[in-house]
Amino acid sequence: MIRIGVIGAGNHSTSNHGPALKAYKQEHPEEIELAAVCDLDAGRAKQYAEQFGFARTFTDYDAMLEKAGLDGLVAVTPIDLTRPIVGDLLSKKLPLLLEKPPGENIAQTRELLELAQEHHCPHMISCNRRFSEPVSAARNWLAEHAHRPAVFMHARMLRYGRHEPRFIVGTGFHLVDTVLSFMGIPSQVRAARSGSERPGCYHATLNFDQDRVAILEIHPSVGTNLETYTIYGHDYCVQIDHFGARTQVYDRGESAMDLSSPNLESALVRGAFGETEAFVRAIRDGKNFHPTLSDGLESMTVAEAILAGGEMRP
Repeated sequence: MIRIGVIGAGNHSTSNHGPALKAYKQEHPEEIELAAVCDLDAGRAKQYAEQFGFARTFTDYDAMLEKAGLDGLVAVTPIDLTRPIVGDLLSKKLPLLLEKPPGENIAQTRELLELAQEHHCPHMISCNRRFSEPVSAARNWLAEHAHRPAVFMHARMLRYGRHEPRFIVGTGFHLVDTVLSFMGIPSQVRAARSGSERPGCYHATLNFDQDRVAILEIHPSVGTNLETYTIYGHDYCVQIDHFGARTQVYDRGESAMDLSSPNLESALVRGAFGETEAFVRAIRDGKNFHPTLSDGLESMTVAEAILAGGEMRP
């Protein structure tokens, strides 16, 4: 039985990690135990434990690590606390799933990566788009047609009422990471911002090897919430609608092939369940922890390049 603990019982953990862990426990009752949850707010930790089925609550994570006998840990920390808390956790060498982004900036991400390497700590970053049903369906189709490589990708992230100056690093990180998971590491990033106030609207062009290109559009405060990815080959198009939970393929001019799975739970659609499954299996097998802080550093570097605007080579 793999004993899992959680640090952080706030809104994001409650809407993503908690439901995914509960669902995984229900499907695999003999595989994991939801052993403990820790939050500075004792009442919030208690509510989280009751809602998702955790056995014990703590307000100090050192006490939890000492007493709960954990085999794996999910750390859902605010961005400004990720560096100190995760930096400490990596030294414990306990398998760790850490919330994105991996720090406030490139420097902090690099520091966490160096700590993970120093302590040989197995870890994953919570890049849940990689595990979402729509993205997974597209990735599976592309794998089956690997002899027909993608040459162009267009990704859009639209949000309503998001005014954080570093939105691209905090939330846009998902868009960047998903693009890189399909296309690889860019050799050049060119970006421009429009709008007189931050965060503004961002348009970026990423150039890859073999003349492959990706266009990213990030608009933090417009009239809707939308996140889409379109991947083009020479004779096909794969369309992913993250919030709509749809994946469609247009192959050689044929009508759309719908790869969507109907009536999925939200945690499954968003990727939290698949991410949980990958983390548990990695703990069980002692390998295949992915994506790691190395991947996170690549995505953070591109996100920072877009935020800075202009042109650069990551």
